[in-house]
Amino acid sequence: MKKNIKTTIIIRESNLKDRVRLSKIVSYFLESEKPFELWKKYGDEPTQFSVKNIAKNYTDKKKEYVIWIIKLFITLLKNKATGRIFVSGFESAFVVYISTFFIKREYVFDNPDNFYQSKQLPNFLKSALLYLERKIINKALVTLVPDESRIYGYNIPVEKFEVLKNFPSKNDLKESFKNVSKQEGKLVVYINGWLVPTRGLKMISTFITNLSPGLDLKIIIAGKKEGLDSVLESSYVEYKGVVSAIASLKYYHESDLILTFYDPKLEINRKASPNKWGDAIITKTVPILNKGIETTKTYFPNGGYFSIEYGEGHELLNLVLDIYHDKSILKNKIKQLEQNPMYFWENQMDKILNR
Repeated sequence: MKKNIKTTIIIRESNLKDRVRLSKIVSYFLESEKPFELWKKYGDEPTQFSVKNIAKNYTDKKKEYVIWIIKLFITLLKNKATGRIFVSGFESAFVVYISTFFIKREYVFDNPDNFYQSKQLPNFLKSALLYLERKIINKALVTLVPDESRIYGYNIPVEKFEVLKNFPSKNDLKESFKNVSKQEGKLVVYINGWLVPTRGLKMISTFITNLSPGLDLKIIIAGKKEGLDSVLESSYVEYKGVVSAIASLKYYHESDLILTFYDPKLEINRKASPNKWGDAIITKTVPILNKGIETTKTYFPNGGYFSIEYGEGHELLNLVLDIYHDKSILKNKIKQLEQNPMYFWENQMDKILNR
């Protein structure tokens, strides 16, 4: 790729904190002093770099989706500047792909979730989406995926892809050690990210609401609180709201366990490659995850995690209580966790942009 040309980063988000991967992409360009402009939805406005707002947020999400696509396409046609586009997500990448028939430009496609696999769809619709994604990938300079397992369904040469694993940056890790407050003796459980029914919300709720009083236990929750009302009432819970990547890492340092669940009924969930796993390996915070996920062994070839059945809230409760009463179980898992491979965000991005 050409070095140090201006990059236009396109994301369909209003707040970078809502998507850790996108936040890390922008931070990389900022910290490495590579010239770029960010195109996004109206929202929290960063002041340290150039931002172009494309569309607003709407209560009606279908309307918002359509307006984003239309306005992004118009903006792309109006903008004749040369350079590179770094676009994340299928819908935005499709618009960029269509624009290349009108204006010659090159783009990098960040594909964190294979769109044709991300929802339960009729076969004909799934095939149509796969066809479109293949078109986008074939025309891209390179397509970034969070794990090798995301490549093979496309039947496209692997040379068209680069793996950008969801691990933290060195800078974020360094900053995250500031003001860490570890409470010795207390078992601390961390829950973060997108807390929805397909990511273990029900089993997490069952676990928390069935805890007996009087335990020397703390549960840190970070993320949007929709659907968490009954959980947040627990005296064990400290709710932190939506936090930055650095703040999230800080809570890993303060915790013993991180909960990370993905309903294996969804095809894309079986190929999960979450930030939580990379963060857990780097900070040596032991994950509790669920069975039925194909990528577990990719991230944890040497173990270092607990595995339970998806949806089993009482199994989760019993496991946490077993760990609470016998900390040696946890120490053994930490030793295994330390043997797993580690990556850093900057190293991966440098390799990709210098290829």
